[in-house]
Amino acid sequence: MQVSPSPYQKLSIETPENIQLDYELAAPGSRFMAYMIDYFIMNTALGILSFAFSYVFKIDHIRSRDILLYIILSIYAIFYVLGGYFIIFETIWSGQTPGKKYVGIRVIQDNGLPVTFTQVVFRNIARLIDCGFPIQYGVGMAYMLSDRNTRRIGDVIANTLVVKNKKPISMTEALAPQPTLSPNFDVENFYLTLPFDYHAVTTTELSMMKEFWNIKNEIPQTRAFELVKLLVPPILQRLELVNEVKYNFHSIDPETKMNGYYLFIRDVLRAYKYEELSPFNKKKSKQKAG
Repeated sequence: MQVSPSPYQKLSIETPENIQLDYELAAPGSRFMAYMIDYFIMNTALGILSFAFSYVFKIDHIRSRDILLYIILSIYAIFYVLGGYFIIFETIWSGQTPGKKYVGIRVIQDNGLPVTFTQVVFRNIARLIDCGFPIQYGVGMAYMLSDRNTRRIGDVIANTLVVKNKKPISMTEALAPQPTLSPNFDVENFYLTLPFDYHAVTTTELSMMKEFWNIKNEIPQTRAFELVKLLVPPILQRLELVNEVKYNFHSIDPETKMNGYYLFIRDVLRAYKYEELSPFNKKKSKQKAG
C-alpha cells in the first residue's frame, strides 16, 4: 500500500490491487470541533444520569441500594473513560459519531476500507493518551499537527485515518435515525425471487460492497471493473452462486444495464436497506402479534 498526500491535504491510497482511492484528510480543527460536540453530548448525558443517581441517593438510605448505586456509577465511569460512546457510535455508524457526522468527517482504515470494530476499540482506548489530561486533547492535537497525515496516536496504533465526507449535514440530521425509504420497485417480488440468503453475507463483505458502491462512479471504469472482479467472485463461490446466470460478470441486466457483479452488489445492499419491508419480516411481526 502506498500513501501519497499532497500539500492540499489530499490523500491517494493505492491498494494492493492497484486501485487508487482519493480522499481529503480531515484537518485538526475539524477533528477538534467534532470532539468538542461529542464531549458536550457525553457530558450532558453524564450530567443527567448524575442528577438522577443523586436524586435516588437522597430519597433512599437503604444500604443495599447505596451499594447498588455505587456499582452503577462505577460501571458508567469505566464505560465513559474507556470511550464507550466513541466505540459504539464509530462501530454502528461506520466510523462516525454525532460530532463527526455534523462536521462531515469519518474514520477509515489506512488502506481505504471501512474501519473494523477492533480498530475502533484500539484507537479509542488510546484516546486516554491523546486526551492528555489535564489538558483535554492536548497530546492528540500536538501529534496531529506534527503528523503528515494528521493522525493522532490512536490512529497510528489502529492504522486508521480521518477523512472528509463530501457533504456536511445539520446537527438534526446527525442525531436523527436513518429512515427506511419506500423502494421504487416491487419489494415483495424482490425478496421472494432473491436467489440467495443475503444474511449469509459477512459484515466485512457487506462493508466492502458498500464502500465500492459509494466510489464506483468516482474512479475510472476500468479500475472499477478490476475491483469488482476481485470483490465479488469469492462471495459468489462461498454462496454457491457461480452458476447463477444473472450474476455472471458478462451478463447485462436489461433494466439497469448493470453487469452481473454490479447487480449482485446492488441486490445485497438493497436486501439490507429494505429489510424492514420484507414480506418475511411482516410474517414474523404478525406471528409475534398473534
